[in-house]
Amino acid sequence: MTLGYRICPTCKENKHYSDFHRKNGRCKTCMSEYNRNRYKDPTIRQHIRDRANFLRKSDPDYVAKNYQRSLDYYTSLRGRSKTLIKGAERRAKIKNEYFNLSFEHIYDQILNGKCCVTGIKFVFAYRSIAEKKNGMHPFAPSIDKINCKLPYTDENSRVVIWQYNMMKGNLTDEEIFEICLALVNKNVTR
Repeated sequence: MTLGYRICPTCKENKHYSDFHRKNGRCKTCMSEYNRNRYKDPTIRQHIRDRANFLRKSDPDYVAKNYQRSLDYYTSLRGRSKTLIKGAERRAKIKNEYFNLSFEHIYDQILNGKCCVTGIKFVFAYRSIAEKKNGMHPFAPSIDKINCKLPYTDENSRVVIWQYNMMKGNLTDEEIFEICLALVNKNVTR
């Protein structure tokens, strides 16, 4: 046997020490396979969940710390970008649509700090449950498909304020501009 190598007791292969976890005799590949198969067992899976719930309940500050950590991530530019992309990817998967939206494309638009259609600055503050009426803040960033019939791609997507995206729905920009112009004209002539 060569120095720096050892034999995995499960697969019987001679592997380098870096292929092993420190506290376990199995190599990383065999350990991953073991855990994957072990987690398929419903009794083991329930035991793991029960243990996690016990740990959460035994630490009274756990919920507060976890909530604050997720809030900090969600209100960061990087966290909001990833959250928006994950949501768009989930919607595309549900509709069985093609999805090719890059993180850089969305992150750069959010980094710009304002809606590319209205010019209104994005608001990243999280609304508390008491403030939530419709969910999102009206000026929160949202991914808009320029043409609703096409999939999420860098060419067909942009970051706008949430309220504009909700107003637009399946309409085109021109139709929304026409509606907004009629609304302004009606209220100016009063």
